Amino acid sequence: MVDLGQFSLLLALFLSGYAVIADLAGSVRKDAGFMKSGHNATAAALLCLTTATAALWVLLLKSDFRVIYVAAHTARSLPLAYKISALWAGAPGS
Repeated sequence: MVDLGQFSLLLALFLSGYAVIADLAGSVRKDAGFMKSGHNATAAALLCLTTATAALWVLLLKSDFRVIYVAAHTARSLPLAYKISALWAGAPGS
């Protein structure tokens, strides 16, 4: 599950970069094909980020402490509701 999450994040990074380049090229060249390709890359990046989030949730629920985020924000003794909400525990803010 760790590898799936890492691969999904890396793929989302490259897809997002490609989407920006394709959208810019499509708007400069007035090419609908590039813009459609950029739109598809954005949708694929969203799918990759959703997969990475789901993988992190599984790791949090299983208390897989190989991941630093899981080790920092959960414990084996936490109730299920707190493990689910641990996804937002490390988010900065008030």
